[in-house]
Amino acid sequence: MWCVADPNESHGDRRPQDPEDHLPDRSRAPEVVDAEVVEDGPASSTGAAPPSDDEQFRQYQQFLEFQKFQEWQRSQQGLGGGADLAVPTPPSAPAQAPPAQPVQWPDAPQGGPPAWPETSTAHRGTVWFRRLLWPLRFKLVRRLIYLLVIVIVAYNLIGVVLTDLFGGGRDDSRTGTGGAPPNSSPITSTNPADAVSAVYNSLRENPPSKVCDLFSDQAKGYFATVHQAPDCNTAANRLHEQITAPASYAAPGFGPDAIEEVNGKASVYSCFMQVTGGPKLGSFGLTRQRDGGWIISGYELEPDRCRR
Repeated sequence: MWCVADPNESHGDRRPQDPEDHLPDRSRAPEVVDAEVVEDGPASSTGAAPPSDDEQFRQYQQFLEFQKFQEWQRSQQGLGGGADLAVPTPPSAPAQAPPAQPVQWPDAPQGGPPAWPETSTAHRGTVWFRRLLWPLRFKLVRRLIYLLVIVIVAYNLIGVVLTDLFGGGRDDSRTGTGGAPPNSSPITSTNPADAVSAVYNSLRENPPSKVCDLFSDQAKGYFATVHQAPDCNTAANRLHEQITAPASYAAPGFGPDAIEEVNGKASVYSCFMQVTGGPKLGSFGLTRQRDGGWIISGYELEPDRCRR
């Protein structure tokens, strides 16, 4: 604190200073100092008053913002080691981004969906093949396939063995003996009329390979001899060529005297049958088997009964 000497005090008197001597004299009136009243306003870094005009005020605000930005830039340069920073556009005039351009897909029409890449035929085939084999990844599926293959093979083997042992279902129409091999069992029918109807029905088929399966071995020879053929199959083919209406020929009618049956033997006379669309056959001799079925065991062209 600086001490101010009193002009009334004598310089020669060096008395001890009293602390109360430094207090202002309250009896004096306060000294009035000329001052101008200044209204409180926003503090600014320059201390200058803003202009009154609106346009000038706007420019002034932009100038202040630019000054603040420069101060901030200098502070950033001091922190970043003086790296050069790009000066952006002042906030009052922000830069406008260019309008976004629509994305154009290659090989696609304007406004249409994007074109999918073309895949080769080999690639599509590979994808399809992989999808087909995809279930084989599972062990259960593979086992089921193995089981199915075994069942099919076993079924075919059993059919071949049964055919070789019993001769059923074989088609030997191209052999010289006729539709069935020698010493094979002929096909049986439930009654004599059905057996003879089966002969007419089989003759209208092309080729008539099942006709000879209805005859016994002895009856095959009779059938070939009556029709002047070397074997049963040749005789059936010759009769087939004479058929003009296969549908009518396959359904002959039986008159009241067409069938005679005595003690397990039966005779069917074609001369008493209504046959249209083809040639009439001869007389059939049939024999009943132990299982109740009937087989054709004899054949002749025109018996004595038809001559009466």
